[in-house]
Amino acid sequence: MYKKILAFIVLTFLVLVGCADGQEKFPTASITKEMEEALGTDIVIPNLDGYQINYAEIQNPPVFEGKPLGDRQVATITYTKNRGKLVELTDKQKEAIENANERKILFGEFKGERLVTLEVSNYEVLQADSETKKIEGILVDYSFKESEDGGRFEFYAINLEGVSYVFTVTPSDDNDPLELVKSVIRQIKQ
Repeated sequence: MYKKILAFIVLTFLVLVGCADGQEKFPTASITKEMEEALGTDIVIPNLDGYQINYAEIQNPPVFEGKPLGDRQVATITYTKNRGKLVELTDKQKEAIENANERKILFGEFKGERLVTLEVSNYEVLQADSETKKIEGILVDYSFKESEDGGRFEFYAINLEGVSYVFTVTPSDDNDPLELVKSVIRQIKQ
């Protein structure tokens, strides 16, 4: 009898843990598909070891007099080391944010410091004041900025046929921006 009760408790615990974990997983396939449809091209949403996605959106072209200005679309994905709780928005708040900013929120936002921001676009990106390096066989534009509070941000832009990837990385003791970019390039090339 004792073994049956213990087995039931363990099984119940595993089911609950499995359900809780599923609520926070990033729905990669469905969001990739939606982003690809918006951008009109295939893209890769990279998996960054040690990071979790805490936000994803599609930013549409600005609208003037009811018409979009151009056809540039940007898919934005942000990553954090420690994703917190979901920032709850009412449908009305979400609609107001999306309408005011010509965007569609696809995932999140969860609490957690944004350490990596990836913007994928259907337009080529040109970075001012950047150097060009070959990383993993791909030309990458690189630049960095220092903030007034002593922080540093590194920018990497990769232009491929019909799609660009721009990374903004906040370097820290436990991440190496160059290694993150190498990892992403390897995933894109697969």
